[in-house]
Amino acid sequence: MFRSKIQNGYIVALHNNTDSSYSILSYLNAKDAEDVYINENEDIDDFFFVTARSEFEYFKSLGRNVVLQSEEVKDDGSLSVYCQNNGIPYINIEAQHGHLQEQAEMIKEILVFLQSIRLDNNIEKLD
Repeated sequence: MFRSKIQNGYIVALHNNTDSSYSILSYLNAKDAEDVYINENEDIDDFFFVTARSEFEYFKSLGRNVVLQSEEVKDDGSLSVYCQNNGIPYINIEAQHGHLQEQAEMIKEILVFLQSIRLDNNIEKLD
């Protein structure tokens, strides 16, 4: 049902956390994370959580904190697991409460990423 409405799009989620209670450090050595990239110059409470390697590599190339969800993640009913299990691309922005400027910048970075995907898809169609 969900998949037919998305038509090859992405689900983008936004979530706020509190200072250091939930951060990218939560995923170090965790079986729910296939890969974790931490930029020491970024706040550990601000990070992207993705379900595909290409998105992980993209945000890593920008020097952004990013977690790649493991394909072996336990199904806890979360949207990220649902999306991964159903082949729906998913990106979550996780930002500390009060980091509005940072969250806005992260949203812009997702928009640039999605525009680049759209351009790539259009070029492929022309070939």
